[in-house]
Amino acid sequence: MKILHLIPSFGSGGAERQLSIIAPALAESGIECHIGYCYEGQNLERISKSSVITHRIFLHNNHDPRLLFNIIRLIRTIKPDLVQTWMLQMDVMGGLAALLTQTPFILSERSSASCYPDGWKFFLRKQLGQRASAIVANSQGGLDYWRSLKVSTPLYLIRNAIISVPPSAGLPNNSTHQERLILFAGRLSPEKNVMLLLSALTEVVRNDSSVVVKLFGEGPLESQLEAKIRAQNLSERIFLEGYTDNLSHWLNQADVCVSISDYEGNPNVVLEAAVQGCPLVLSDIPAHREIFDESSVQFVQHDSLLNIINGILQTLNNPLLSKQKALKAREILNKYEPEKILEQYINLYNKI
Repeated sequence: MKILHLIPSFGSGGAERQLSIIAPALAESGIECHIGYCYEGQNLERISKSSVITHRIFLHNNHDPRLLFNIIRLIRTIKPDLVQTWMLQMDVMGGLAALLTQTPFILSERSSASCYPDGWKFFLRKQLGQRASAIVANSQGGLDYWRSLKVSTPLYLIRNAIISVPPSAGLPNNSTHQERLILFAGRLSPEKNVMLLLSALTEVVRNDSSVVVKLFGEGPLESQLEAKIRAQNLSERIFLEGYTDNLSHWLNQADVCVSISDYEGNPNVVLEAAVQGCPLVLSDIPAHREIFDESSVQFVQHDSLLNIINGILQTLNNPLLSKQKALKAREILNKYEPEKILEQYINLYNKI
């Protein structure tokens, strides 16, 4: 079997990370796995160490009309049995190319209805979803979105694969035994609710001098966050760390990992934190409730500053209970092992 995955980049996002986990596993299983992409990024390194065959698709910008023709040329060269598209740009351009070359294709749904405003690109994506051989979502919210559109395309649910990584040797520890670490990792963008999170973290560090905060990630709100941290004179307590290849190390060091997103698909960082045994404070949204309950994480209202502050402090100040919840969360994620996810993808491909 020959599969061609199409993704815009190998940046630091969740879809990119998932493909960097799944594609090498597919190749190791004996599938001839190809990936077409436009931009490099942090998640390309794992792919480059595998037997996955990569194809750089060059374009001047994201609106370059030659992208469609270049994808068509790639499909005709490789002659895959199946194309799988990832992210809006490739769902549209890759989906069109697959239809024009009469190649079966799977559309990957990585979010939920809240992610999709009105607009011609999203309308076109919906129409292409109707023509896909299958739509594979990583969350119930993603399935519900397509069901609400009343598509006749077969729908499948395959969760994200999570890799448990031991702490990295040679990296610094949290700091001193007296300090406690709060961690956030994700895109620094509005849907992650990072400005409200920073307001809550500001109050937490002022309430407790033992607390330090590390925010990992990149995104459009980075400069605003940096300015707010400086204005509050908290640059020695709250750190913007950018992207890291060693998130698992920091999750092992952290006393709590916080995610108060307005909406999610199947959130990679949250899952990785649970696998690493890190206590979680999560927004009470369907994507999080789909995985966890009150016995495994601390839920907070994503639009309530006071509730977020209290949830973080409760988790920090009750370490025994927090670790008990973390153990329960890790038990829940046994079904997210890469081998089980790989088997589900292979079964899906064989059905197409």
